[in-house]
Amino acid sequence: MISAQRFSILFLAIAPLAIALADEPSELVSSRINYQKALDRATAPIHQKYLGHLKRLQGKFMRENNLDAATSIRTEIEALEKQMEAGIEAEKPAIKEESTEEEALIDWLQERKFSWEGTRAKEVILTFKGREVRVEADGREIMEKKFEVVSPMAFQFEWGTNDMNTFTIASGKRDFIRYMQGSRSTHGGSIRAR
Repeated sequence: MISAQRFSILFLAIAPLAIALADEPSELVSSRINYQKALDRATAPIHQKYLGHLKRLQGKFMRENNLDAATSIRTEIEALEKQMEAGIEAEKPAIKEESTEEEALIDWLQERKFSWEGTRAKEVILTFKGREVRVEADGREIMEKKFEVVSPMAFQFEWGTNDMNTFTIASGKRDFIRYMQGSRSTHGGSIRAR
């Protein structure tokens, strides 16, 4: 039972990194990452409760001078603690690598502009400064928003209320696909140096 749990925690800890490296839609990657974070938050109290229960049992068996039972419980406590540490440690490299990839994308975006023909504007342009994206329509600034990196080749920001827009960069880094959550539609555009 413990080895299956260790595998599950290790798998769940490294899965977001492996998934981020695959060519999947950024919406799927983002959803999976959010799912994993929710799963981690949900299972942490269960692990802590079980650990507390085991420690109480160990104390009970020690008071009763039942050393065999206390030793068995101690073995289970150590296995659970290692499992919990493995989950935490397994997440660290993924977070570090993810942040390095995130920084690389942010740096790359600073020197680029994204453009497309809008429905009400001849040309819509995105430019980037730090973690902010500036949106212009026909030369007029219409908004400035903070964006978040959701994979090594995608970022997103809220265009309007309940309208998350995800921009996925094509492998040649000259084009992109924009997915608009509010209207559930997509369109493409081009990427140029600034």
